[in-house]
Amino acid sequence: MTVLKIALFLCLGVMVVLVSIAPSVAQKRLGRSDGPAPTHANLVYADGQRCRMDLWKAESDSPTPLLIFFHGGAFKMGDKSRIHQHISVNDYLAKGVSCASVNYPFLDKTGKNYLGILKVCEEAVGFVAENAEDWNVDPGKIASSGVSAGALITEWVGCHTEHLSALGAISQPMGTDKMVVPFVHKGVPPLFVHQPNGLGDRVHHPDNAALIKKAYDKVGVDCTVWGTGSNGLDPRPEGKRHQDLMMAFFFEAWSKPID
Repeated sequence: MTVLKIALFLCLGVMVVLVSIAPSVAQKRLGRSDGPAPTHANLVYADGQRCRMDLWKAESDSPTPLLIFFHGGAFKMGDKSRIHQHISVNDYLAKGVSCASVNYPFLDKTGKNYLGILKVCEEAVGFVAENAEDWNVDPGKIASSGVSAGALITEWVGCHTEHLSALGAISQPMGTDKMVVPFVHKGVPPLFVHQPNGLGDRVHHPDNAALIKKAYDKVGVDCTVWGTGSNGLDPRPEGKRHQDLMMAFFFEAWSKPID
């Protein structure tokens, strides 16, 4: 465990510096910052000042799927309100999918303990699963997505919990080789990756998306990766938004029985 902490510190310490001076391509391209008011705001899911989440409940007589979002920010900045920059909550609600967006502790409050942050985020997912019946959520149809550091969180939690049935990542960052790849196994949920970043982006280099794809292929689990073509990854289908492709990916996963 100590070795893992050291590896995470060394690899992601670089990421903290670089992300602090250069926002992700995804953040530059998607300008939305507002969205519908949550049904329940600042739900407390664990001890700690930032252990809060917002919940948007879809109207439905039957239990709904739910998407959990983890923001980016190099584990030292960001907020759950960033969901509106990357995910259209209204689109999901219209399709009968509830949404949750999560705040989590930052490095300056955890002694630079990346593993501790990841475990808190795992608690957030567990909190959703525990409250599924009260929130009219289908516990077998919970997905998670995140951008940059939030992508790493989504994938790490997906490798360590049985509560998630599908994963989505935007701007796969450095740290993938240490934080995610070693934990990918046959039972991990299927993964969708949107990688709009160019070859000059050292933090979100397209090689990170290729690396997670290779790890998934090795264990025989579906991993769909879309890039731009010019960044060495297959471009997404013409006329299709990555948000729509990710949603379709989740719905396909939810239609399949869980192994």
